[in-house]
Amino acid sequence: MENAIKEANPEVIVHLAALSSGGLSFNFPEEYLQTNEIGTFKLLSAIKNLKGSQDINTAKLVFAGSMEVYGYQNSNEPFSETLELGPASSPYGLSKQNAERVIEYFAQAMPDVKMVIMRTANTYGREGAGFYLIEYIIDSLLNKNDPKIKQPLDVRDFIFIDDHIDAYVKAIEKDCEGIFNIGAGLQLNNGQLQETISKLMKIDNKKPGQRLQKQKPTSNDRPKQECFLSVRYEKASKNLGWSPLTTLDEGLRKTIKMREYFFKTKN
Repeated sequence: MENAIKEANPEVIVHLAALSSGGLSFNFPEEYLQTNEIGTFKLLSAIKNLKGSQDINTAKLVFAGSMEVYGYQNSNEPFSETLELGPASSPYGLSKQNAERVIEYFAQAMPDVKMVIMRTANTYGREGAGFYLIEYIIDSLLNKNDPKIKQPLDVRDFIFIDDHIDAYVKAIEKDCEGIFNIGAGLQLNNGQLQETISKLMKIDNKKPGQRLQKQKPTSNDRPKQECFLSVRYEKASKNLGWSPLTTLDEGLRKTIKMREYFFKTKN
């Protein structure tokens, strides 16, 4: 790690390395904590060691955080950055909470390196990663399989990938530090999301192979059946000059078109 940083000598390090599926984290909790928490510690330790012994230009770290750090809250209103974090709702959320604590520690030890934490909503619009919720629903419907969702009443916020990338570009370019929510303030539950996707695909979600099925819970599911995760982005708008430009319908249409192309190419 130190050799890589020394050779590149970057002004800004964007820390994207992580295991990032909240659902899969229940199956591999130790791997998530090792990668997301300990990995962040090792990266920042390398930066600190080099700052102490070498002349490197690194002046900012931009960390890929997550809105999952807010955990379980009593409020059903989009969260602001000042909200006290609740108990984590997944091993992934716990690993991101711990990674933030690591960053806070190193921020005190390296005051000349600005630390930026991006608490991002669920991103969609990827080419791969069909196990993420939106891509999974679209792929299931294309394959005429009933989408199986364990917790259809869970509420999530979503952000299209282009807007996500734009937020990172602005965090790199702006003279900034601190915590920023990156989301759209959406408050759509998983069942409503599936209905929205079905309508855009002109699919009757009451027919077999096209309807939502509630998957039976397992011992590795979230401890509570309903979870609300949505964020306010006013701080990012004010300090980074960022706001989401892609509406949900527009982003879903783009994602559907892309997944349809992959489906036709594959078949």
